[in-house]
Amino acid sequence: EFYNETTKVAEFYDTGDFKIPDSLKILMGTGDDLQIYHDGSNSYINEAGTGGLIIKGSTLYFRNPADQDMIYAASGAEVKLYHNNAVKLTTTSTGVTVTGALTAAGSAGNISTNASGDSWLCDRGSAFAMGSSHASGSIAFWAGNANKLNLSSAGHLYPQGNGTKDLGLSGNKWKQVYTSVLKTTTILDTNDSAGTNGQ
Repeated sequence: EFYNETTKVAEFYDTGDFKIPDSLKILMGTGDDLQIYHDGSNSYINEAGTGGLIIKGSTLYFRNPADQDMIYAASGAEVKLYHNNAVKLTTTSTGVTVTGALTAAGSAGNISTNASGDSWLCDRGSAFAMGSSHASGSIAFWAGNANKLNLSSAGHLYPQGNGTKDLGLSGNKWKQVYTSVLKTTTILDTNDSAGTNGQ
């Protein structure tokens, strides 16, 4: 046992273990830069100097008290992030692989893929959104907080609603339209001088 006057500051056991009481620190470096200690509630590895804390190893594991992986990193290879001992994100040579749902949320918008395989790309407030349905294979386009246009799995492009949407505007026309069959339920008027067609 080691004492500072009457206060025990360290203790050696016959097992070879070395014990330091709570809140006393192991200090390393001229300026006490690296500090290792336990405050009675939590344990700390504290880089208190001007540099960084560098941990080296060809393979690194961060594990919980049950010896389950939380982070795994292999030198020159993948890094894996775990949730409850299950891999959720793995880095690869071409990017990342995500297992499960991916949701990015905040003021800038979100990207979401749910358990059914449906995917959405949205801006903030969902004023604009583009989503795909895994079940139907269709893609929906939203604007102004409402579904406006759809693309079916068969390749059919159609508006949301019947007879409520225009293709082009009076000042923004399509140059040419190629079609095998042109069907309309109203009279086809090619005169837009009044500024009413496509308005």
